Amino acid sequence: MYEVGSYRCPPCYSYGPVVREHYVLHFIREGKGFLRLGGKAFPVHQNQAFITPPDELLYYEADEKEPWSYIWIIINGKKVPDLFHQAGITIENPIYTPAYPCPEIGNCMQSLLVNMGNEYQCIGTLYQLFHFLIASSSDRHLPETDGDASLPYIRKAIQFITEKYPEPIKIQHIANSVGYPDPFAFSKIFKQKTCLSPTEYRKLHFPS
Repeated sequence: MYEVGSYRCPPCYSYGPVVREHYVLHFIREGKGFLRLGGKAFPVHQNQAFITPPDELLYYEADEKEPWSYIWIIINGKKVPDLFHQAGITIENPIYTPAYPCPEIGNCMQSLLVNMGNEYQCIGTLYQLFHFLIASSSDRHLPETDGDASLPYIRKAIQFITEKYPEPIKIQHIANSVGYPDPFAFSKIFKQKTCLSPTEYRKLHFPS
């Protein structure tokens, strides 16, 4: 993480057109506005977030009547593009939209802002932030890993959880549904690929 800050924008405040060197993630605390990237305009509102990727011409502007207030972080690194991709945040879809209320995103961003001088705490908070972004995103993706035999099981399990979420299903049921013989081993692999156990995934995406 290179830098963190916050800003309460006046009406119609704009930034750009500009090309940046690093990824910048903006989390919208209040209000709304829009991002223009790749020739498209993306509306953004409270509790959403958007990225401005490196080496891309971009422009964003606060709303006239409800200008946004946001926290932003500048980050880069080899893993950053893949982590954003897992959360469904890409150049084609630069907006993070939570599938359900996830106050942990705002809490992590606030922690980064308050503790910006504590390097190791910020590193830990960044990992937590990406965990919650990936787990809660309505556009999340599993990592694409060539030759990984476990991914078809994971995708089938997510489909089973989605279809059966009103029912009191157990890990044994999920493992059986995808043809995996050992529910404990399956739960471990599921967590490695999604950052959540099957039970945690179900509770986060389909809270009762």
